Amino acid sequence: MPQIALSELRSRIEQVFEDSYARRTDAIVELLADFRAELNAGRARAVDLINGRWQVNGWVRKGIVLHARFGHLIDTSAELQSTSFEYDTMPVRRFSLEEAVRVPGGSTIRDGCYLARGVVCLPPSFVNIGVYVDEASTIDSHCSIGACTRIGKRVAINPGVQIGGVMQPIEMLPTIIGDDAILGGQSGVYDGVLVSAGAVIAAGVVLTRQSVLYDPRRKETHRSAPGGSLIVPPMAVVVAGARFLDKGAGVGSGLLANVPVIAGYRDDPNLGEFVLSELMN
Repeated sequence: MPQIALSELRSRIEQVFEDSYARRTDAIVELLADFRAELNAGRARAVDLINGRWQVNGWVRKGIVLHARFGHLIDTSAELQSTSFEYDTMPVRRFSLEEAVRVPGGSTIRDGCYLARGVVCLPPSFVNIGVYVDEASTIDSHCSIGACTRIGKRVAINPGVQIGGVMQPIEMLPTIIGDDAILGGQSGVYDGVLVSAGAVIAAGVVLTRQSVLYDPRRKETHRSAPGGSLIVPPMAVVVAGARFLDKGAGVGSGLLANVPVIAGYRDDPNLGEFVLSELMN
């Protein structure tokens, strides 16, 4: 079967998405399968870096949304060797040996995501549709990678990390993890947070768009702009911190709220490997 041109695929996806009267047909089911094949190959991507800025590919988001709109719930227990019910438009991803992706049994990776050569996904983990994982990155056990997440090269995602997917609104940036970043065990990154290249999120730290990230050394405060993402600076080492809710003597005095704090930067010679190792555990 000849490969459909990406421009034609985009046009057909947007046409079906905008047609509120569209009903499931064999042609639509085939269209979604062609779309997932482009996601698997990394040619269709939820987000792209263009002229130094991340830009959402809205038509890809629309294509993913259509999978739930036109899916039929079926029994997939035999396929997964456990009790399982899922839309027939959201099967599990099948890899070939030639793709050089290490996926031991016990993880669930949905069809319609790109895992580059050298990627490791240790069980049990879940990788949702629309995810893009670049070369030599590792997803350790008990991790969940949400829809449309973009993960760069040589990223280390330690056990228990949760990365929240972003589907709506269509134009909102997904969660993005830059090259060479490290996410410590049981940390969480949600709501389209952008973790820049080389940054470290220490074990147990949770970041959302609503988080206020403090850098006490540089006396800087990082917040998300209206409708934008919280951006963790390149090479920043983010640890769990706390601040007083009320410095007075009234009700609430002495109470602390957890806040993420930039403890330093990986390119700072005073921040040794021993310190980084301790932060990950």
